[in-house]
Amino acid sequence: PKIPPVELLSPDFLAHVNRRAGGNAEAKASEMEHAIRKHCTVHLDEDPAYYKKLSEKLEKLIEEHKNQWDLLAREMEPLIHEAARGRQSDGDGTVKEIRIFADHVADIAFGKDGVPDEHQRGFAELIAKIVEHLQGTIDIINFWDKFIEVKKLRGDIGTELQLCGIPELAERHERIAVEVVKLAEKRHKELLK
Repeated sequence: PKIPPVELLSPDFLAHVNRRAGGNAEAKASEMEHAIRKHCTVHLDEDPAYYKKLSEKLEKLIEEHKNQWDLLAREMEPLIHEAARGRQSDGDGTVKEIRIFADHVADIAFGKDGVPDEHQRGFAELIAKIVEHLQGTIDIINFWDKFIEVKKLRGDIGTELQLCGIPELAERHERIAVEVVKLAEKRHKELLK
């Protein structure tokens, strides 16, 4: 485009969208939609469950307010702020990391239903243990370049999942282990804070 798009994280994003759209509600809603989609796509690997839910919220708004551009633009504003903020920390970086990994694993293993009540405690303990193991393992210089170390980490996580006593995790242990290690690589800096 001749006029480059303004990033969603820009502090004057909404003001810019309002200026550029003029009075055209459809143009405003469209620009907001594309900015949210792009932001979710770019950051999906950093927090898959969070950005997947954000994308689903966007799709729901679009479906609910089809061709009602003014209303759609108003309803997307809180979503813009939510996307710009990202997942909020509970004060402790490790707690945030545990939540990110827990949400991602729960999404893979249980889908929209979430972790069944009878497995909540065991699941929480398992994820905390996995995050602790990640933090203790990836703190090696150039860890991600060491194929054997990465493979061992993936195997250790797979074993934990197989032995945890939660059937959904045991059944999908290989895929979950791969996803956890992939997410750990993307969140390397955050895990070691």
